[in-house]
Amino acid sequence: MKKIQDFGQFTFVNEKWSKKVKIEKTGEHADKTVSELKKELRELKDKSKSYQEKNEKVPKSIIEKESEIKFAIRAKKHWPKGEDSM
Repeated sequence: MKKIQDFGQFTFVNEKWSKKVKIEKTGEHADKTVSELKKELRELKDKSKSYQEKNEKVPKSIIEKESEIKFAIRAKKHWPKGEDSM
């Protein structure tokens, strides 16, 4: 279901999943605080930047780890409680 709202120069699309999506909790970042995760993310971004400055390709492992940490940060920040949440 899509609902489009037009606010002048900004257009927002509200979409919903067609079915319920279950996310497995791995607990990989459960013992870390948001500030610890942000510090780890900064360190990874610094590594990425050093590769980019040398005109080298950033390793996929660094990119994936950045994505995992960003997801963990979002999950720890006021994420609405879902069906199977603790």
